[in-house]
Amino acid sequence: MRPYFKPILLTASLLLFLLFLVAKSPVKAGAAHFPTFEEVQQMITNALSPVQSSIQALSNRVSNLETTVTPIPSEIAGIQATLTPIPGQIAALQNATRKTLHVLDANNQDLGLYMWDDDNLTTYVFIPSLNRRVIIQDFQIPRTVLFFSTPDCSGTPYVQVNPNQLNDVYSVAPGNYYVASFNSRTGLNAQSRQAWISNTLSCGSYVAGVGGVVQVTSVNLPFSEPIATPLQFRYQ
Repeated sequence: MRPYFKPILLTASLLLFLLFLVAKSPVKAGAAHFPTFEEVQQMITNALSPVQSSIQALSNRVSNLETTVTPIPSEIAGIQATLTPIPGQIAALQNATRKTLHVLDANNQDLGLYMWDDDNLTTYVFIPSLNRRVIIQDFQIPRTVLFFSTPDCSGTPYVQVNPNQLNDVYSVAPGNYYVASFNSRTGLNAQSRQAWISNTLSCGSYVAGVGGVVQVTSVNLPFSEPIATPLQFRYQ
């Protein structure tokens, strides 16, 4: 049974009980009293008073609930209106083109992103497409030597590097560029080596143990040598 039916049933039962007492009261000569209409009405009013109080309390609770619930749809709509543009804003930030400082030669060749200079006419440039650093010294890329375990400069090439040069681009000759295949150095029993000598890429016998070498693979640069001077810087 629902809670708000109990006061009504209690009141009805009380009213029936009162009527029963009136009907069954013994009749005494000269003492019989029948309740007037106003008295019955007052008894009914008194009996219904708890029911009215319960109904009023229930009405107040419903009113309070409506007051609480009514603004919720508009608040949800406000939150949705706030959240809706966020994915687009995030996408716009992710796709936004950020300006960076580029290094160009005198012929407007883009050499990469500027990192820093030192006092030895050396400019350090980062090449995003290779995720590697290029060192430009005296307006050219310094040349290195390739070592091989074969006597004729065939097979896997190795370059001797310092630990802080593992992320560099290595040049043996103009147009011949390499990057490390592994991020660790090792030793090699070399049998030959290849070098840029008198503007010629030459292979010669070199039988010796070489330490601090790293295996390399050939890559292409986004620019070509010679590098025209002076260098330029452009924020774009």
